[in-house]
Amino acid sequence: LLSSELLGRFPDKQDLLQVFILDKLGYILFRNNDLHGALNAYREALRLNTLIKNPSFLLSTYLGLGQVFLQLDSLEEAEKTLRQGVEIANQLGNLPLACEAKMLLAMVLLRQGLFSQAHQLFLEVLNEAKQRNHIECAVFCHTGAAICASMKGENTASHRHFTAILESLKEKPLPKFQLSALFNLVTLSLKTLTYDEAVYYAMRCQELAAKMGLQEIVEKLRATLEKIKAKVGQEIFALYLSGATERMSHEG
Repeated sequence: LLSSELLGRFPDKQDLLQVFILDKLGYILFRNNDLHGALNAYREALRLNTLIKNPSFLLSTYLGLGQVFLQLDSLEEAEKTLRQGVEIANQLGNLPLACEAKMLLAMVLLRQGLFSQAHQLFLEVLNEAKQRNHIECAVFCHTGAAICASMKGENTASHRHFTAILESLKEKPLPKFQLSALFNLVTLSLKTLTYDEAVYYAMRCQELAAKMGLQEIVEKLRATLEKIKAKVGQEIFALYLSGATERMSHEG
């Protein structure tokens, strides 16, 4: 139905319908990358909702507005808006949307360089995602927590999060998440000078990228392997290569 038809059919609910329409308009504009249009729609929805005070629509608007502010790099506004969203979601007992709001808030904190706060929030949502058996949410939180840990110099914790992603996706593969985790493990292994691990993860990542038809990543990893060979020498590199091949064959 067109917005005018909706308003005509429910004259006693016009304020509520206007909020609904503006909220959906904000979502559509955001999905089409019209950030300023989305911002205006969500702000108008928020203004009207101060009159009707519908908490469900208010939550939806805060989540949408928070994402727009995040994309516009208005991080203080994003943080303020998403904290309000988390509060309302908790009041409503809406666990899925509370998790979504907290994930977005954790991303904002990460972007602000507040790594400890972001890390703690990612871990909180991770535990909730595990309880709900929400694999994609858990993977996202593992990734965020790994980045935070790495930025704090906690490389072991970062490594643990990335390997947890690979472990959790064994039965239900999600190639793009697996590729990301493997690529990050290559980077992390190079950072900690564990070249044998870097070779292993680079070979796994290269194999997956080839299956996905991502030739640019395949070439980038090939160049990384060549740099490791130049660093450690042909003989040691051959040992690393042999060990990685054997390890991969055992994993099937």
